[in-house]
Amino acid sequence: MKLPPITQLGFVVADIERELPRFATIYGDFTPVQRFTNVGWWYRGSSCDCALDVAFGGIGDLEVEVIQPVSGEGPHREFLERNGPGLHHFQYRTDDLEPYVAWLAGQGYECIWRMPRTGDAALAYMTRVDDPLIIELIEPSSRPPRGGP
Repeated sequence: MKLPPITQLGFVVADIERELPRFATIYGDFTPVQRFTNVGWWYRGSSCDCALDVAFGGIGDLEVEVIQPVSGEGPHREFLERNGPGLHHFQYRTDDLEPYVAWLAGQGYECIWRMPRTGDAALAYMTRVDDPLIIELIEPSSRPPRGGP
């Protein structure tokens, strides 16, 4: 089994309004900043809520997501506190998330963040102890490219 093509690069920043012009210089136009409130998501074994400010841009078919953690716990705040701002995740879109979650678990990854399944959408963040970069699996696309949820 191999992962499908990368569909998104996700960057975590401390101040999205300050950093977005720099990203726009490199990646082109971004959507306006949107606030996403994630309620009842699973994070490292417990239910958690968090809010994120997010903007989407990209080059060609590759989406670029810029994320600022606003409140609550989650992988974005954890990453920022441990590593500072930077490249946070690669996203892979798939029609069936579970085989990839199981396969990556067999490769030493653990699922640290999951959204509750909503209709036909699912999301999982997979990470490995020796690698700060997260693999984001999403099934199917819970949002059109560059458009928000």
